[in-house]
Amino acid sequence: MRGGRRLVKPGGLVSGVVVGLMLAASIAGAWTREAPSEKGLVAALARSGDAAQLLLLDSAGRVVRAGEFKPGRVFWSSDGRRLAIAAGAEGSRGPLWIVDTFHPDTAWMVHPQASGPAWSPDGRQLAFAGPDGIMIGDLAARAVTPLRGAERGYAPSWEPGAAALVFARASGNAGSVWRVPASGGTPERLAMCARPLALAWSPFHDKLAVLESDPERMATPRLSIFARSSAGLASPINVQGTAIRWSRDGETVFVRDGRDLRCIRPTARSVTEVGASAGSIVLEDRETDATLLLRPKGGSLELAAIGQSDARTLGSLPDGAVLIDADWSRSAALAEAIASATPPRPPAAPTPVTIVQHPQAVTDPPLRAQTGGSEEPEAPIVPPIMPPHVSPMIFPVCGGAQWSDSYGAARDGGRRQHRGQDLMAPKMRPVVAAFDGSIVLRQASSPGGHHWLMLIGDNGWTAYYMHLNNDTPGTDDGMASLDKVYAPGLMTGARVRAGELLGFVGDSGNAEETAPHLHFELMWTATGAFVNPRDSLKGATSIQAPLQGRSLSTGSSGP
Repeated sequence: MRGGRRLVKPGGLVSGVVVGLMLAASIAGAWTREAPSEKGLVAALARSGDAAQLLLLDSAGRVVRAGEFKPGRVFWSSDGRRLAIAAGAEGSRGPLWIVDTFHPDTAWMVHPQASGPAWSPDGRQLAFAGPDGIMIGDLAARAVTPLRGAERGYAPSWEPGAAALVFARASGNAGSVWRVPASGGTPERLAMCARPLALAWSPFHDKLAVLESDPERMATPRLSIFARSSAGLASPINVQGTAIRWSRDGETVFVRDGRDLRCIRPTARSVTEVGASAGSIVLEDRETDATLLLRPKGGSLELAAIGQSDARTLGSLPDGAVLIDADWSRSAALAEAIASATPPRPPAAPTPVTIVQHPQAVTDPPLRAQTGGSEEPEAPIVPPIMPPHVSPMIFPVCGGAQWSDSYGAARDGGRRQHRGQDLMAPKMRPVVAAFDGSIVLRQASSPGGHHWLMLIGDNGWTAYYMHLNNDTPGTDDGMASLDKVYAPGLMTGARVRAGELLGFVGDSGNAEETAPHLHFELMWTATGAFVNPRDSLKGATSIQAPLQGRSLSTGSSGP
């Protein structure tokens, strides 16, 4: 490790004196109290039942755009042109979408199992943690690639110049921070710490904030500041949170904890807490470091600076919807361009996200010229076109299977619909990869539970293999060893080719009371749309035995 790259923190690389919270009695001096811009956009997710509506609200009280997604969190890119929507709770993996602000009626599902998205400084790449390490989504190419050197990594954070990323690795409650070039390469360990939860470089690239946790030694997580030298550093500070960001002057760290925000001045060892009232969310204006409060009031949404009584009405929530997350973009030129290009829409009738069947050469409305020239408008980010069926494809059960079209049939007394096809075959019949791709294993959490897997294909499709075997051969004991469930040595992240062994037919999960079978589903990865596998199965090539040659040189031992 080169000496110039090493980071230090008070008390050494691992330990340090923990200083308790020093909650300020007032909010004065902790942040800028600047009022929200006359022009700007709030991206809000509002839950309604099991779905969430994405609302883009401008300062004139108009709903600029709307669409339907899964509940989760929303993040603006730095240039305000795009939104990332991460389904699920903070730190958990789930679908990750990108929405082009100028064309939000379409969306690109970047990955079905992602967490911790981080926009590049130019807003053209999105880093995130996949099942087996850091991955990079390139918006121009609509391609996702693993970041070489960041295997087993999570919590990515871009350096200010975008030349490299830092990421975390952990084993138990011990962790480490690593740096790797943005194009991939040999990783370099910067520091050791407890288990990292989030990372963030200061704007001057001289300090790295690490939110770390060790439940056995810490009552709460703590914020530690690593630096290239020890000058001017403070001791670690206990603080609850899940995400962190530096102020523009590099003096304050904003720690987000759900709807709440904590403003920390590490050198002064002070913490000021901004609590959100019921139904409200604290937002950050990244251009001014102002702290804003988005709150529902009388069916409308209001945006106000903390400590000021003046508020701007941004529009109305749909009837019965509950605000779950939001993010603020101050870009006046962007807001004006979008508003002028799009007629206002009422929030009660959101436009669902659709698949683009015939994409045309459209360009973004131009931004207002800025000092120093203007930039070329970019092509919209749209999902690839979904073909009508998978071709070519290998039939997923060796030797074929008996089946009839049951897609959409009622299940559980009509409470749900069947989303795949049941391929009836004897227990322990080999199941194989329908196409080339990567594996995500889903092992049962206890004996007798449900074993299944996902095959994320190179062809744009994701296949679900359900009800794999969980019994010792010749029994119904629910005690199968893993080599009787999955192909021996198969791991999450492994690359497989069409026809290679994945596992074995069984009756695990809710199939214990039925005949053994493989429940097979197909999803178009870019949009998350499930389709009837019937035509793909009818046109598939059947093989009598698994093909050989799978390489298990990559992957991890679990999901």
